[in-house]
Amino acid sequence: MATCWQCGHRLSGRWQRRCTACGELLCWGCGNALDDPTRKFCIDCGAELAQPAPLLAPAHDRRMRGSPALYLVGAALTVIALILAVVLFSEDDGSEPPSVDAYPPASTGMEIPSTTTTFQSYATTTTPPLTGPAAVVQDYFDAITRRDYVTAWNLGGRNFEPNFNQFVADLATTAKDTVTIIAVVGNQVHITLDALQTDGSHRYFAGYYIVEGGVLVSARIHVA
Repeated sequence: MATCWQCGHRLSGRWQRRCTACGELLCWGCGNALDDPTRKFCIDCGAELAQPAPLLAPAHDRRMRGSPALYLVGAALTVIALILAVVLFSEDDGSEPPSVDAYPPASTGMEIPSTTTTFQSYATTTTPPLTGPAAVVQDYFDAITRRDYVTAWNLGGRNFEPNFNQFVADLATTAKDTVTIIAVVGNQVHITLDALQTDGSHRYFAGYYIVEGGVLVSARIHVA
């Protein structure tokens, strides 16, 4: 759980927007100060700041729940309608039902084989491809997971390490990077990252990258 950057007080839970000790406006995810109380995402850690509104039942459902007498009236009308239908259709006037002559279809000279077709439905979900700065960030982490370090270096790794060998050495224990794009503001891409290590453990990060000319040029990332 994060602590207030101003006084160090421990935050009490998710969606907390102010420190209960000093009253500072802050982010519940990292404890850093907020410059805008209407901001939806923290610019430091990318945490969502707007608490979802509670789901409400449709208005007509709420009205029906508050009026049980309407259910009784509807049930009584249904029973009366069923009784009338039974009485009307049970009366026998003694007349014979009309006869219907059925004839087989005329032969066309063609034999149509008997076939049985089985249809199977599949639920499909289409995710639109990422574009712009978000796509560059995704490609960077995909290249690291594939151990294509040359591509990752060219996509921006060269801006975070002094040389290529050091870049590769720092990623030697990374088995898979799962990046989630939280928000894109201009050329600033806010993310959370789950870095699976070769020993099976996980390391979690959050923050943002700055993308210019199709390359990561800077970042502000911290351990989540």
